[in-house]
Amino acid sequence: MINTRKYLSEVAEKIIPYQWEETGMEKTWRFDANTPPFPPKSLPFFLKTMAVNCPINEYADPSYTKLKQLIAGYEKVKPSMITVTNSGDEAVDVLAKTFLNPGDLFITSPPTYEVFSIQCEINRGKNLEVPLL
Repeated sequence: MINTRKYLSEVAEKIIPYQWEETGMEKTWRFDANTPPFPPKSLPFFLKTMAVNCPINEYADPSYTKLKQLIAGYEKVKPSMITVTNSGDEAVDVLAKTFLNPGDLFITSPPTYEVFSIQCEINRGKNLEVPLL
């Protein structure tokens, strides 16, 4: 067995990875994966448009300038107020690293998304569970 102690932080060693039931779930709608049970009706149009207008052989603008402008226009805010991430997990990670200092309280209301408490632990915050009434 590999001695992970020399590679992982004390926090990383204690984290239990997010898991879900995989067996017997073939006919169950999985909303924990944030995927719709049926493809949207607009999917064929979207794929056709992407095939014509999306150069996948090039790196996109890493600052997402055009996307931020479009979202800002839709939301009626400044583009500098928009942050684009690859997923909700990454958004929570960025927020935790930006605002959570070691020892800060982080309030969650279980049951909730596990990534909230995981990011709290990684950033050495203190998770305060407040039940919903």
